[in-house]
Amino acid sequence: MNTLSETDLDKLEAAAGILYAAEDLLPVLKSVSWDRTHADAFFASGEQVIPLPEYSRVDTGLALEKVAAARALIDGDTPVHDWLSRFADTTETTAFLLASRGKPDFYQHSMTLYGGPRSEIADGQQSALSLANELIAMLSEFDQAAIRLEPPETLSAHDLKARLDAQLPTYFKENAPEVRISEDLSAKAAAGRDYIRLRADAAFSEKDVTQLLQHEALVHIATAQNGLLQKRFPILAESYPGNARTQEGLAVFAEF
Repeated sequence: MNTLSETDLDKLEAAAGILYAAEDLLPVLKSVSWDRTHADAFFASGEQVIPLPEYSRVDTGLALEKVAAARALIDGDTPVHDWLSRFADTTETTAFLLASRGKPDFYQHSMTLYGGPRSEIADGQQSALSLANELIAMLSEFDQAAIRLEPPETLSAHDLKARLDAQLPTYFKENAPEVRISEDLSAKAAAGRDYIRLRADAAFSEKDVTQLLQHEALVHIATAQNGLLQKRFPILAESYPGNARTQEGLAVFAEF
């Protein structure tokens, strides 16, 4: 394997910074999320009227220009070059994905980025679907017991915020993510690089306390904060389609 000179590192650092900026121009979840009024109307119709959302335009041109500029700096065969090349490929496909919202091509770009139920996992033998079927078979006899043990949703958003506000500083000290209560959130909860949002009118259970702490805070947010401490490659803080499978796998494993 070739070693990296200081000049190589400077070029790769510059490429990583350009890709970081390009990825920030392509907010996937924000760009495909629906306004909550769509859900309200869907349920008000007795689940009979399919929602027809209109997506706001995302200008992907600048992001693609940045990808091209970054690729011009990535010229080598070390693991760092390979990693940034993959990042560039993923960022380009993300731009294509957002440009094709509401069109048939969206599906193929999504499969390229995230895979599907039958896509092979890391061992090259099993898929998410086959593992899910195995798990269902193993746990089927416990189904009724699990239903009986499901904790009631007795916590308000303010109750959950108080619980998280008390626990998060134990792990993050002064960098504890902010817990916000939002009126316009469609999901019960969502998280970003330095915050967790809770829907104001949602009800939560004790399981949600554990889920949000382990999944959102101690995997996603901790990864972001750790990546930002990297001197040359703070791009490691980015949560993007290229690391979604690993991130979500770790997060669900942490919940268990």
